[in-house]
Amino acid sequence: MSKANDQISKGEVTRARLRQAALELIAEVGWRGVSTRLIADRAGLRVGLVHYHFDSLTALLIAAVVPLLDGLNDEVDQALHGVRDLGEGMSALTGPMERFTPESRLFIEVSMEAARNPEVAEAVAPALARARAVLAGWLTGIGHGRGAADLAAAVMAACDGLVLHRLVDPELDSHAAMARLAEHIERET
Repeated sequence: MSKANDQISKGEVTRARLRQAALELIAEVGWRGVSTRLIADRAGLRVGLVHYHFDSLTALLIAAVVPLLDGLNDEVDQALHGVRDLGEGMSALTGPMERFTPESRLFIEVSMEAARNPEVAEAVAPALARARAVLAGWLTGIGHGRGAADLAAAVMAACDGLVLHRLVDPELDSHAAMARLAEHIERET
């Protein structure tokens, strides 16, 4: 391997370590509790490397969370693929909620920071739009096309709310809540 390729590989490994440390810390201490020092310490790297590889702390945090949001969209798209029943699809949407991982807190932290910081909002908005588009496309495909974009936004809001509630009450039955929502949608459409 050439020296240039070795440098690129080291740089990618370093950036990946920094992004992973950032994700862990956002979930643990909240977006606003994360510092370059904490990230560097968690990643086992010098603080200067954070600023060498990323323009700002916010840029690093965004670089960490956007792929995670994109991955969740892929997971939802895959979970809904081939599902032709509204209730079954709503149940499939609860999969990520039922795992109840530190990612749940991370998603809430990202949402809260996006509400406060336009730079974060601009960075995560495409992932949220894609989530609504995936859901609207699926709803249209199963015969709920009238107002599918608005319905998708409402379903996404219900999912987000259930994630928030599960942070406080891990025993909350997301499947039951989503089943009731599916029943209501079936009656109204």
